[in-house]
Parts: sequence; C-alpha cells; structure tokens
Amino acid sequence: MSGVTRRIDGSTLLLEISRPDRANALRCRTIRELEAQLDAAEAPESGARLPGTGVSGVVITGGSRRFSAGADLAEFTGSIEDLRFDHELERLCRRITHSPLPMVAAVGGACRHANPQPRAGARVPLRPLRPDRGSVDAGQLRAPDACGRRG
Repeated sequence: MSGVTRRIDGSTLLLEISRPDRANALRCRTIRELEAQLDAAEAPESGARLPGTGVSGVVITGGSRRFSAGADLAEFTGSIEDLRFDHELERLCRRITHSPLPMVAAVGGACRHANPQPRAGARVPLRPLRPDRGSVDAGQLRAPDACGRRG
C-alpha cells in the first residue's frame, strides 16, 4: 500500500501523505515515494513526466486531520540501521529546499518547526506560485491559529 497519493490540479501537483492509521508518520518508504513523485514532477518534458505535463508547483499535505506525526517509531529497531531514516529524511528536506519548483506545505493544524519557539498562528512565509506558472487556492493555505484552526 502506498503512503503517498498524488493528484494534479491544473498545473499544481498535490502530494498527500496518506497513512491515517499511523497518524501519517513517516517511514523510509514514504520518504522514497515522495522523492519519486518529485523526480517525475521535475523531469524535463519527456515520457517520464507526470500526466498533465507542465507541473509548475507542488503542495505537500497530510490530509484533513494532521500533516504528520513525524517518524514512524514502530519502524525503528534500536540499531545503527535506524540512522538510515535520518539520512533519507535529510535528503528529502534538501531536495525540497533546492527544488526548481515552488513547494508549499499545507499544514492543517498546529505546527512546530526548527525554531525552538512554537509558531502556531504565526504568519507563514510562502513562496507563491507565479501567475504564469499556475496557482494554488490561497484559502487552503492559511496559517492555523494557536488552536490549530485555519483563519
């Protein structure tokens, strides 16, 4: 069973982490699935490109209840092999950061990031899609308030 579903909406690729039974917790396989979808979206105009060529931006979400609970600890064994998850997650984060496509994380709830201070309800800087390269419904991307509700 795939942990990532994809949908094309106009020129926007929508990737959803879809593991509701595990609170969308990430495992190595899920990370590789996200990378494969990004590979296809970033491929030059060729047969490898996703159907509906011309993807101009990517929205990554976790569905209606939560974005992700983080790492799926049930996958860890307590051995040195667990470091593989760290390496794969770091590679995905670098990939997203350096992608030629604009990326948006549509987080539907409270969110905490690398800054040690909680940022729930704060304005989230988004790199908007250029009008000539597609668009995303801004109503779906509003930052949540301190209680996790979208404004």
